[in-house]
Parts: sequence; structure tokens; C-alpha cells
Amino acid sequence: MAEVLPKAKLEKEIAKVLPEKAVQERTSYVSPERIKLTVGLSERAHELLKRVQDLECQRRRASINFEQTIEAALELYIKKLDPVEKAKARFESEVKTTDAAASVPGHIVGLYGFTRVRLPQRLKHQIFLRDKGECQHRDQSGNKCHNSRWTEVHHKTPVSHGGQNELNNLTTLCFGHHKLMHL
Repeated sequence: MAEVLPKAKLEKEIAKVLPEKAVQERTSYVSPERIKLTVGLSERAHELLKRVQDLECQRRRASINFEQTIEAALELYIKKLDPVEKAKARFESEVKTTDAAASVPGHIVGLYGFTRVRLPQRLKHQIFLRDKGECQHRDQSGNKCHNSRWTEVHHKTPVSHGGQNELNNLTTLCFGHHKLMHL
């Protein structure tokens, strides 16, 4: 039966029987500025990648490879969902539409008593711009965390202790350090 199966189908059948032979994710340098990425993909992820490739080829009116496809998808993802990039875009648009004096952000206070008020998006943008989307926690030696995954906004002085929703009272912490601050 193996002799008559196409290579892709044969590989799929082998993977069913020997899942330990599945692709191990890794990266390695092939030149000073080029990295080889080895990754296994689900069929769904492969379909999505090919669809993005088709769309990007059509948009560029040129054939592109998987590397160019992945780069285009990642750039779009960052542009649309990265809070730092969203903050930059928002700030740049505000500067363009207002004069320099009016574009200097003031304190935004959205607190009434101890009731929690959702932080205004503009304030979140200011925090992410200032902190570059990275955890601002410093250990006892003064070393900064730099984690930019699962970051959250944290009140330095808690609202329950009179802290306000002002830029100077807010910082960015990763989930782990934020949880640690509330223990």
C-alpha cells in the first residue's frame, strides 16, 4: 500500500502510527541574518497559510513564498492587535489633527469614590507607549522584567487606597508580576 500512496499521504499515515516522529519546533541560524524555522502545522493552519498567501499574491500582483506570507500576516497582526502599535497610531493621528499644544495629554481621571471605572482607551495607549508594552517590574537587583506577553495595567497605589486612574499611578506588569503585587 505504501508504494501507491502519494508522499504527503504516506507521511500522514506514518504520523498517525508514530506521533513521536512529529516535527519538533526549533530555530537555527543559517547565516548571520537568516533563521531556519522548523515547525509542525495542523491542516487547518496550513490551509490558513495558503489562503493568506493567495490573498497576498493577489494584493501584490506577484507570486510570494511562505516566508513573505508569514511576514505579511505577522505585520498585519501586530498593526491591528499590538497595544504599543495601536498607541503609536493613535498618538500620530492625534498629533496630525491637533496643534502641538492641544496634543499634550493631561491627566485623565475616571474615578468616582472607590468605584472602579474602565480605563479610557486613550490612557491605555499612553501607558503602552510609555512602557513599550513591557513589564516594568524590577527585581531586588534593579533588573527589569521586559516580558511583553500577557501584560496588564496595574495601579501603583490601589484605588481602594485612594489611587487614581492617572498616568503617573499606572504601570504595565506581566500577569505573573501583577499577580505577585496583589498577594
